Amino acid sequence: GAFVVEINLEPTPITSFADISIRGKSGIVLPQIVKALT
Repeated sequence: GAFVVEINLEPTPITSFADISIRGKSGIVLPQIVKALT
């Protein structure tokens, strides 16, 4: 199976299936993740 990362403001129906679930706005969270990985 695929590794699933969910970024959302609130839990969704797939939250329990996600490997990682992050609460927040993707426009804020994603740049922080990219910066941490580069």
